[in-house]
Amino acid sequence: MSLKISAEPYQKAIDFLKPHITRDVCKKIAALDLSMDPDRPFDFVSYLERSAIRYDRIFQQPLMSGAKWLEIGCLFPAFPIALSLMGMNVSIVEDFSFYPPEIHQMYTQVSDTFGIRFLNHNLSTQENMVLPDRYDYTSLMGVMEHLPHTPRFLLENIHLNLNPNGFLYVDVPNLYFSFNIQRFLKGQHIQQPIATLYRSGIPFVGHHREYSVSDLRYVLGEAGFHVNRLELFSYSTDFSLRRIANPSLIFHLLSQMPSFRELIFVECQKR
Repeated sequence: MSLKISAEPYQKAIDFLKPHITRDVCKKIAALDLSMDPDRPFDFVSYLERSAIRYDRIFQQPLMSGAKWLEIGCLFPAFPIALSLMGMNVSIVEDFSFYPPEIHQMYTQVSDTFGIRFLNHNLSTQENMVLPDRYDYTSLMGVMEHLPHTPRFLLENIHLNLNPNGFLYVDVPNLYFSFNIQRFLKGQHIQQPIATLYRSGIPFVGHHREYSVSDLRYVLGEAGFHVNRLELFSYSTDFSLRRIANPSLIFHLLSQMPSFRELIFVECQKR
């Protein structure tokens, strides 16, 4: 039986999570990355709602219902909950040490309510980590840019725990996003503002390295993956950039060119 994503399970997931996304919890999360501070402002609910655009890319082709799915890194697990509601057997790998106790408690409720299994591991810091299952699908969405070190262990561990015909879905910010080009032309740093980094706690969990298309193809190839599909797209320009920039003509012109869109999405399989 094939499966297509729909808005209903994803919205149900967000509705379940909303009571847990309090200002106090968000302030605690932001201690390690000031860019997520609700007073900046950063709105986690808006981020989750807009991220449906990202997850839709996974479902451009029918998927197998009831398959084993591994989500890596989730914080507020709207996508895994939606997958569970759609009949997937979902596990989440997450390093609990980065989050306050309220998030751990939320994960217990998510597990009890939706049958999602949480694995408290960090796949990016240890080689040859064998998980309890082999997975048909793995999603690595908005994770690699946060690593302060090589992505090799993470990608090789995914390869190790993926079924022979399994799929890996990845998205990362595009280093050559038109907004970054605009900032560069203004003489501004294209990564995190230095004030954000300076005022954040240790370890800093924001973006350490954003990727180009060639970067992403290289690391996936080195880890033993074949890229089936690659797409560049934008998803946040309608709701977040208005608050932080006055988009110029250059920004609008570059935004029309795929190479300068915001995110890189890849579907790949083991070679």
